[in-house]
Amino acid sequence: MYTLEVNDYKPIQTRCIQLSKPVNFNDFFHILAISDDTFRLCNPCYVSNTLISLININIPQDKKRVFETNEDSLYLKYEIEQLRQDSLQKEEIKKENEIKTINYTVKSGDYLGRIADKLNVSVANIKKWNNLKNDRINIGQRLIIYKK
Repeated sequence: MYTLEVNDYKPIQTRCIQLSKPVNFNDFFHILAISDDTFRLCNPCYVSNTLISLININIPQDKKRVFETNEDSLYLKYEIEQLRQDSLQKEEIKKENEIKTINYTVKSGDYLGRIADKLNVSVANIKKWNNLKNDRINIGQRLIIYKK
């Protein structure tokens, strides 16, 4: 009535290795020349794209020597990528904290409150930055404004 086909399942012969430092999945797959599916078949519990250090993972038995040969380069690639990402984050933070100087020339009808609103700063800061004793400004006068 019903026919069932049974596929012969041949388990992959694996070896357990321990990572001493984190590595990136893609680099790991590339160097060992294994697919994501093969790795996940050997290690069904891993879902992240980074293999953390001091964990045991299973790799196909025939890939153990390839791993041992390239282990240091895997760790080095990960460290270089982390350093690159750290430097990019530091540059972004530096740009966010960078202060721009604006030289504003007073136009007809301008007063400190309007200039402060336009440039999103306070009147007190404009007075402090430009050593103004009162709110009086003249047409054509140059004001220095500092903005983040």
